[in-house]
Amino acid sequence: MLPFWLTAACFTTPVQAAPLILHVSPTGSDTASGRADAPFATLARARDEVRRLKAAGPLTGPVTIRLRGGRYFVHDTLAFGPQDSGTETCPVSYEAAPGESPVLCGGRRIEGFRKDRGEIMVADVPQAKDGAWVFRQLWVDGERQIRARHPNLDPADRYRGGFSYVDKSLGGFGVSVGNIHNVGDWMDYRFTAPADGEYLFWTY
Repeated sequence: MLPFWLTAACFTTPVQAAPLILHVSPTGSDTASGRADAPFATLARARDEVRRLKAAGPLTGPVTIRLRGGRYFVHDTLAFGPQDSGTETCPVSYEAAPGESPVLCGGRRIEGFRKDRGEIMVADVPQAKDGAWVFRQLWVDGERQIRARHPNLDPADRYRGGFSYVDKSLGGFGVSVGNIHNVGDWMDYRFTAPADGEYLFWTY
């Protein structure tokens, strides 16, 4: 009888690690660990943490970035690329924390408001003063504010009130109206024609 050898092969299925949850909060810190009790402050920091994990080796389990409720001021473009993707078995996902509503805001917070005179509030914005930052909208408590103007807006006539009119004796074109600021603003132009004929109307 010829000798023979029996070879046994053992195949193992990789064990998937428990899901990893990274936490982000407006009151967090980007020097924290990202755990529930020490959340990051920005999405960019959480994204970079996933990149660090992937650079150390393939992911072994799902990764979830969970955003707690609040307002996140995003000053720079938040970019994602192929290196930020997961796999079918180890997906990378971003989600709101259960029952909470995070808001990503592209604006900037202005602090240090103080009372000036009457009901006027002022704040110093050095970047705007130096011309490094130009903005045209200011929101307070979720409501867009009206830009400073002369004359002030007439609440009783929001579309036609609050404008300066050039005296009809100037310019040779009759009554002149300028500066409609907002989308949806409109003006009425009315005149009485003293007789049949052609009348010139300028608008631009």
